[in-house]
Amino acid sequence: MISKRGLAVIQLFFLMFAAAPFGASAATVRIEPAAIQAHVGEIVSFDVVADGIPAEGLGAFQFTIETSDTGIGTAPDTVSAPANQITVVTPLQKNGSDATHSGLGADFVLARGSNGILEMVNESLNAGRATYVFAHTYGATLPSGAVSIARFHVVVGGDNPGSQNYNLRLRDVRLFNGETEYTVDFVSGGTLQVGCAGMVPDLSGMDRQSAINALGGEGLLTGVISSDYHDTIPSGFVVSQGLSSGTRIPCNTRVDFVVSLGSSNTAPVFNPISDRVVAENELLAFTVSATDEEKEPLSYGAQDLPTGATFDPAQARFTWTPGFEQSGDYDVVFTVTDGELTGANEIVHIRVTNVNRAPVLAPIGPKTTKERAKLSFQVTATDEDLDLITFSASPLLSGAVFNGVTGAFDWTPTRGQAGSYNVTFSVTDNGTPPLSDSETVTITVLPGNDSPVAADDAYSVDEDTPLNIGDTGVLGNDSDADNDALTAVLVTGPSSGTLTLNAQGSFNYVPNENWHGVDTFTYKAHDGELYSNVATVTITVNPVNDPPAASPDADFMVDEDSPLIIAAPGVLGNDSDVDGDSLTSSFVTGPSNGTVTLNGDGSFTYTPNGNWNGTDSFTYKANDGVLDSNAATVTITVKPVNDAPVAVGDTYSTDEDTTLNIATPGVLGNDSDVDGGSITALSVIGVSHGALTLNTDGSLTYTPSADWNGTDSFTYKANDGALDSGIATVTIAVNPVNDAPEVSADPSSQSVQYSDGITTVTISGRDIDSSYLTIGVSSLPEGLS
Repeated sequence: MISKRGLAVIQLFFLMFAAAPFGASAATVRIEPAAIQAHVGEIVSFDVVADGIPAEGLGAFQFTIETSDTGIGTAPDTVSAPANQITVVTPLQKNGSDATHSGLGADFVLARGSNGILEMVNESLNAGRATYVFAHTYGATLPSGAVSIARFHVVVGGDNPGSQNYNLRLRDVRLFNGETEYTVDFVSGGTLQVGCAGMVPDLSGMDRQSAINALGGEGLLTGVISSDYHDTIPSGFVVSQGLSSGTRIPCNTRVDFVVSLGSSNTAPVFNPISDRVVAENELLAFTVSATDEEKEPLSYGAQDLPTGATFDPAQARFTWTPGFEQSGDYDVVFTVTDGELTGANEIVHIRVTNVNRAPVLAPIGPKTTKERAKLSFQVTATDEDLDLITFSASPLLSGAVFNGVTGAFDWTPTRGQAGSYNVTFSVTDNGTPPLSDSETVTITVLPGNDSPVAADDAYSVDEDTPLNIGDTGVLGNDSDADNDALTAVLVTGPSSGTLTLNAQGSFNYVPNENWHGVDTFTYKAHDGELYSNVATVTITVNPVNDPPAASPDADFMVDEDSPLIIAAPGVLGNDSDVDGDSLTSSFVTGPSNGTVTLNGDGSFTYTPNGNWNGTDSFTYKANDGVLDSNAATVTITVKPVNDAPVAVGDTYSTDEDTTLNIATPGVLGNDSDVDGGSITALSVIGVSHGALTLNTDGSLTYTPSADWNGTDSFTYKANDGALDSGIATVTIAVNPVNDAPEVSADPSSQSVQYSDGITTVTISGRDIDSSYLTIGVSSLPEGLS
């Protein structure tokens, strides 16, 4: 590459020397193009083309690079390269202060069988002096005479005089750590690798020729592996017998195995990627890379990308600008594959550090107030980091109060503070470092308005009468120094009535029913901007006598034929007078079935008519000394009571010696019961001169004593089933009847003999009706006298 101004002509001369290894014949080699013209910054390449090269490989070759440029010294560079070791020696010359020798281009022909890694030997380059890139391809199966080209470029730049060598080599040995035993591992594509830790590679005694020459067949690779060993089996060959992947064999042990024709490939390996640290809102970008022994094209990928991060597989480049809310730790997994095998993932830890962001004041804007008018507003701010924020105001106006925690501003300008003021409000967080935001606010104070003055008012109204105040009403005695129109604003309403206060000061007040006393309400006068003091309106409600209210009474009851006596307050007990006056009762209409005596204190006596029961009533009024109440009705229930029946005496007559029979109702026929119930006869005292049978239905049978006449009697009671009547007397007159006298002889019969002499028989007579009898004898037998 030409790094300074000018035009260079580059020629490359090639010299083939030595023979191809293992008896291969030499080949004709040429350089295409033989010369090339390059411009500034241009990378040029030359191809080494070999015709008729056997497939087994090439011998050593040497080429020379010459460059020429106006004002720059011409210096040939000679590079010799054995087939398995390529060394580039680059003498750098400076001819003049502004000239730099630059530009190496070389192509190397790698035959099949020389599969290896092209690398830079001395990686300790002077800073800014040189870099290198290379690319190569391999043919898995090549026709006769074909070659596989590996191209690399060394770019040398800078103004540091002197020279430095850059060595490249093609190697096929890698060292792997192991233990006291080694593990046989067949890497994809046929790479045999074993390893014993801590030993220096020693390939002595290893016979590789049998395997390398066994094209199309099989061969035996024998030897004692005495230390770490890695061998790349020629392309197209694999181990087919004698070893298996994963087998552990002690070091310094002879191993016999067979290599057969096959294919070989190894997985790519990431070049180490260091962890990254980036601040929020800053760009993080880096490129990942990997090596592949077969130098095949690699494909890259990334997993677990943070939000907002991108990865370009074509460039293998990771790009991310973390947002302000993305501080923390992230692990990104990078993948690589050669199209057949995937290498081990590389995990890169990314730490995103927090970046403090300044708080932001919410717009405040200009403020306007008046003298003696309070100005209040809230200063607010947001902080996306949620830091602790504090507020400040400068300069703080005389009399103003500002809360640095809440952001509340309060100021009541006094008289004389009219004008314009600039106050800077700031907000500051407690982050690292602390950050702030501010706004300068213009506060305009206008000349002040004087508050109106409200004076107290007093009114009066009669009880149960609305008070209507018109015109300016309560505002009539209020004033405003600025002569502003005033309106009335209610503060607290009355407690014993309802109020409608109008803005012009008129109002309507209705006291509660039957209430009198002193009621109040308060108001303020308002001039459109300011309120006055609180004024009190006093309303005196004058008492007005109300008639008492008499309520009906219906709870009085009394038994039939019993007086009802009700003590004070009697009928007035449930009556009322809203004025609290003493009441008296006065009679209106009397009862229908009794008599009543109503006293002024409400007590009364009611006497129902005899034997009457039912509902009776009378009316009255209550009087408070001035007014009568309505007429109230007193209802009295007279409960029925059972009355005893009334028995009346009876008179009967019969002839002497004749039975008296009186049929039903007999003695009850003239008896009565006011309750209308049935009655029965009960004997009390019987007759003296005969026999009596008195039946319950009043019938009787009376038989006077024989030959007795005169007046006889008996007593009885009538019974209604509950009560007896008084005793009634039944008189029976027995009329006399004349009875025939009776004659008796003593003896009543007598037997006599003629010889007995005189026999005397006494004849006597008896008459119950008379004591004077005449005895006569008739039909006397002979001899009687």
